[in-house]
Formats: sequence, C-alpha cells, structure tokens
Amino acid sequence: MTVFVASGDCGAFTDRVFRSLSVSFPASAPWATAVGGTILSVGGNGERTSEVVWSNGSNPFSCKNRWGSGGGLSQVYPRPDWQNASGVNNQYSNGHRQIPEISVAAFGLAVYFNGQWGAVGGTSAASPIWAAGVSLVNEGLIHQIDKYAYSPRMFYLAADRNDGMQPFYDVTRGNNLYYPATPGWDYPTGLGTPNLADFYQVICRDIM
Repeated sequence: MTVFVASGDCGAFTDRVFRSLSVSFPASAPWATAVGGTILSVGGNGERTSEVVWSNGSNPFSCKNRWGSGGGLSQVYPRPDWQNASGVNNQYSNGHRQIPEISVAAFGLAVYFNGQWGAVGGTSAASPIWAAGVSLVNEGLIHQIDKYAYSPRMFYLAADRNDGMQPFYDVTRGNNLYYPATPGWDYPTGLGTPNLADFYQVICRDIM
C-alpha cells in the first residue's frame, strides 16, 4: 500500500516562521509518499500550457508568511536508500530525508458544494489526486500482470528507468519560498507531476 501525505502549505517553513527551515510530519516519514503542489495552466482544449511551483498569496494566519508547496530536509530521518537515485542529490543534501517525492496541481481546483461551484487548493487537495492516479495504475497492473505497485521507491525507479518515456512532467519554474525548482528532482515539486499513461507503461514494462 502506498500512503500519500500532503507535504504542507507553508513552503520551506513548516513551523510557520521565516528563516527557520522545516518540513512536516508525517510527510517526512520514510514510509510515506510526500506530495507537493503546483499551479497548472491549461488551454481552451484542456492542453497543458504552463506549470510552476505553487507559491502565492499572503497567508499571515495559517503560515505567518505565504502559501507554498512544502518541501525540504528532515531533521530526524536519514535519507532512505531509494533517494540515492540519479539527480536527487543536490547542493542542499545533508544525508537526511528529502521531500516531496512528487507533486500535482494544488491551486484553483474546481469543487461542487452546496449546489454551487467553487475552488480549493493546497497539498491536502493534491495528495488524493496522486492517490487516485496510482489506484488507476494499479487497477491496470492487476488486470494485466496480476501485480500492483506500492511504496515511495517506485517513483524513483520510474524516473530512472523511463527508457525515453516521460512518467513525470518536470516543473522547473518557481520556488517554495526558499528552494528553487530545477531540472530533475527538487524540493518544491519532487520528481514532478503525473503523466499517468507513461507512468503506467514504465511501471508495467520496466519495474514489475
């Protein structure tokens, strides 16, 4: 079973104070899959036009700074072996657990409540999107090869063994109030956002 956990909504400052870098628990636990957030823009036909780190708007009450995709380094847990994958080590790495693993849209998500449409956001909205996506992937895997994928490790294996496919959309613009988005794994968005068709093929063909 894969446990998806929101990475937090206060950027790199989960304790809600600027200049004090921190990450949230249980997202930082090595058995959890931490999910960060992005702002995804689409065109009139639903095509992707741009995607940046979710980091916008003053939030003095909840975060005492601004909203932003949670991410950074644990002060408690050592870095698990599966985070030794290519491209995960970086200038900030210190041998501790790095989050998030992955991310998805966390801003302007449409909801229907009490007879009207509205919008919500946050990594607590992003996390179940990934959970639903992996549920679909596992449904296909069980039907095709009678197996299912689980644990944070599979995302890093997919990134390493893509064989020319694109299991994740790499987000390279923006920051989470401290750490910048970069090519490959980064602290605001992890490995990137889901391209589920390719993710499924990579998991089915190369990992399972």
